[in-house]
Amino acid sequence: MTGAANYQPLRDSLQAQNWKTSDRETRRIMLQIAQRLRMSQNLPPSEAEWLVNLDYLTEEDGKQFPLSDLCILDNLWTHYSGGQFGFSIQAQIWQEFQRDYALFADAVGWSMGEMDWRTYSELLFDITAPEGHLPAAPFYTKTGLGVGWVASLSLRLKECQEQ
Repeated sequence: MTGAANYQPLRDSLQAQNWKTSDRETRRIMLQIAQRLRMSQNLPPSEAEWLVNLDYLTEEDGKQFPLSDLCILDNLWTHYSGGQFGFSIQAQIWQEFQRDYALFADAVGWSMGEMDWRTYSELLFDITAPEGHLPAAPFYTKTGLGVGWVASLSLRLKECQEQ
């Protein structure tokens, strides 16, 4: 596995089907990569400090996220969950529900209908969770769910499948 991060801890936790640890490790890896990318931007110091310290992924992060790392993360999740979880599964659901955030979140189990978003602690860290339920941690902020990533990552995931 090549990429900008050490994927061994994620692979080990996915192989052990420790879904919550895997989810948190995915978040850690993605934020680490995103923060490196943010630091490389030529921004005014006050904006750069604010952006580098964000603890969630922005839509811009999704657009800039290295394809090789995105593909590695997706392949690991897809492989070890038997196709139940992963970014490509989420992207398929996103397209299926015509890019509607509310319908998408309901389909993957991140909401309970009527825009009633689950908190991170209410998610299901179990293989019986709805298809596409995980990974989720990279998209949760301290105040709740921020699904803006879906639009920016879903198109890029097609490139993973073409490689």
